[in-house]
Order: sequence, then structure tokens, then C-alpha cells
Amino acid sequence: MVTMYHWDLPQALQDQGGWPDEFIVDKFGEYARVLFQLFGDQVTYWFTFNEPKQTCLSGYEYGSMAPGIKEPGIAGYQCTHNVLKSHARAWHIYDDEFRSTQNGKVSIVIDSNWFEPNSDSEEDQTAAETKLWMVCECHLPRDYPEIMKTRIAKRSELEGFNQSRLPEFTEDEIAYIKGTHDYIGVNFYTSSLVQAIDEPDIDTPSYDKDCGISEFTSPDWPDSGSSWLKITPFGIRKHLNWVSETYNSPDIVITENGVSDIDSSSLDDEIRINYYRDYLSNLRDAIDDGVKVFGHTAWSLMDNFEWMTGYTQTFGLYSVDFSSANRTRTPKVLLHITNR
Repeated sequence: MVTMYHWDLPQALQDQGGWPDEFIVDKFGEYARVLFQLFGDQVTYWFTFNEPKQTCLSGYEYGSMAPGIKEPGIAGYQCTHNVLKSHARAWHIYDDEFRSTQNGKVSIVIDSNWFEPNSDSEEDQTAAETKLWMVCECHLPRDYPEIMKTRIAKRSELEGFNQSRLPEFTEDEIAYIKGTHDYIGVNFYTSSLVQAIDEPDIDTPSYDKDCGISEFTSPDWPDSGSSWLKITPFGIRKHLNWVSETYNSPDIVITENGVSDIDSSSLDDEIRINYYRDYLSNLRDAIDDGVKVFGHTAWSLMDNFEWMTGYTQTFGLYSVDFSSANRTRTPKVLLHITNR
């Protein structure tokens, strides 16, 4: 399994405009062809993009990750538009030029929380479904969901834009992009609660206002070593069933799933053992439900560089001593068992 792009755009391409600029589609196609030529006979599963949501929203909407650009409500959508076209370009290059001899498969990796309605009310149910569409559907290769197109077009008009802030695919582009995944990669860690709210004010545009919901977590959900990651095993089963039902029962591989240590200096791995036990149990339940999951990979084999948090959050099955010149690896172990 090989990922082509994991948030590491060369600076020279960023200087030309990066993902919001359409020139990047041709560049990614050239890059993909080189990878297929050099390594295709050794690769069974290709992933074009890991977590395009993070590339586009964190990189261009919130500016919280590289390249740190904050153009809310605009640049993130432009990025998504070109990422989807770039993915499709790579898929077609493989399909036309390499599949018959290399016999591999090409897909994309989506990441998402499970979005649980905060109540049984119809409004909260709709809000949770809207958030799922705005996160998952817009980052898989197909046209944007109607709820997304409708909401952004309406808000764009009220904000004074001459056209929707969400770029529009042509009919030819929709046909070119649709179905360009041989399976689906899913990264899953945690869940959120979603509640309906009044329509956000019409002022400065943003992705969050376009979603138009309130998202939060339950104080009853156990903590991890990361503020964004509450331990919610039930979520993986619900999320996988939603993906399966929404995308016509595709083959799915869990490409990331893990938890960070609350005490990074400790080798007591009870949190991770319990996490994987409970998440894999729910994953098995999803398989019994009929979801076609063919693989699961842990994040991560060892403690590593976690982007903006550096080495302060430790997700590894093995602890890494970053103060050691040898970066000594030590397996994390269960030091005690609490009564249940």
C-alpha cells in the first residue's frame, strides 16, 4: 500500500498557486505516471491522496496546517475541486496505461468523525446527515452532494457573490471523475455530537457557516492524549455502515485508526490495548452487518512526527526515545489490568 500525497507539496508548486490553481492537475498526473512507471510492479494498492479534507480545509480554510493560508469559504473549495480532478487524472492514467500489466488498484483516503445526532429530533438528525455529506461526500470522486451545492449557492448569493463560492464541475468532468475508486480508504479515530442551530448570520463566508450546525463532544466520552480525540468505539461501526450504504457497498480498508497516550512518558499501554480491542470489536460487528472491510492498519507502528504537535503526541505501538541519538524503540506493554 503506497500513498502518493500526504500533505507534502513541493514549495515550487506552492509558489505557483498550490492546490487552488488548476495547473496542479497536470502536475499531479505527471507525478503519478512517474510513480506507476518506477514502482507499479511492486504496489497492489495505491492511494492518491491521504485525507484531502486536511489538505484543503486545514491548509487553505483555517490555515492551521501547511501552507497556512486563511481564505475561508473560498480557497478550501478551490483546493478540493482540483484535488478531485487530480485524483481522477491519476486513476485514468493507471487504468489506461498500467492496470493491464500491473494489476493494482487505485483509490483515495477519506477521514471523518462519526457525527452522532445530539437528540432524536428530526432537526438534529438532518444536521448530522448534512455534516456527513459536507465532510465525506465532497472528498470522494464524484459530483458534490446537492445539500452542499444548494447551501453554498444560497449563502453565496446572500453574501453578494455573482456565483456560488463552490466551483462547479462540467458534465464532462463529472463523468470523468465519477467512479474513479477501486475501493475506499477510511481513516477513523473519533466521533462528534451534532445539533441543529439557526441559520448562521450572512457576513464573512466560511466552511463552518456553510455547514450550519453545532458540533461538540460528550463529557462522558473518555479522553485520549489529544484534545480532538475522544474514545468512541461505537462510531466506527456506524460510520462504516454509513459509507457502505452511501457508496453502494464498496470494498473498504481502514488506513488509519489509533489513539495517543495520555502520559507519553509511560510505557503502560492499557489505553491503546482497550482502544483497539473495543474498536476492532465494533469493526467486526460492521463486517457482520455486511460492510466489506478487507483490511485494518494501526496508526502508528511507532511514535512519530504528528504535524503541528511535533513529537508531543505519541500514537505508536512502540515508544521512541527522541532524546536518544539512536532513537531507541521500546514496545509499549500492559503493566496492569484494572478490574471490570
